[in-house]
Amino acid sequence: LAAFRLQLAVERGDEKAVHEHWAVLDREYAGSRAWWNARIHDPEWVLGPGRPMPHWTFTDLSGATVSSGDLAGRPYLLDVWSTTCGPCLAEMPHLHAALGALGGGASPIAFVGLSFDQDLVAVKKFREKWAMPWINLLATEDQQMQLYASWGFSGIPLTVLVGSNGEILAHGDQLRGDE
Repeated sequence: LAAFRLQLAVERGDEKAVHEHWAVLDREYAGSRAWWNARIHDPEWVLGPGRPMPHWTFTDLSGATVSSGDLAGRPYLLDVWSTTCGPCLAEMPHLHAALGALGGGASPIAFVGLSFDQDLVAVKKFREKWAMPWINLLATEDQQMQLYASWGFSGIPLTVLVGSNGEILAHGDQLRGDE
C-alpha cells in the first residue's frame, strides 16, 4: 500500500507527499521488492535526477579504457544491459530509434552501452544482429557487484541520461519504450 500511495503522489506531482510516502516505505519496507522498485523516488538516491553522475571506468570491446571523464562536457545516455536480459533486449529497437531521431552518428548525445555479460564473444555475436553504433563497454563481475552496491539498483536494464554538466537528468522508466 505504501508503494501504491507513493506512485499516486508521483503521478500527481505532489513532491511533499512523495517524500512522505518514500520515508514510510524506506522505514517499514527497506530491502523489499516494493522498496527496490520505488527506489527511483528516493530523494537521496545516488542516481536520482539532479544529482551528479558517479564517476565510472570500464573497458570497451577492444580492451581500451573508457571513463565518464572522457565524456565531460557532452550529454550521454548510459544503458546497462545484458544479452540474456529480456527487458534489455526489448529496449534495443527503442535505443536505435532514439539514436536515429537524434541524427545517428551526429547525435548531440553520446550513447553508451554497458554490458553485464561475462562472455565477450556473446556480446560480439549479439552485435551482428544489432549493430549498436555507440560506445560499447563491459563490466567485470566484480564491477557489477560494486555498481549494484554503490549505485543502489537491483537489476537491469538501467538507463540514465546525463547532462553535459555531469548531472543526472532522467533514469529508468522515464527513458524506456517509445518515450
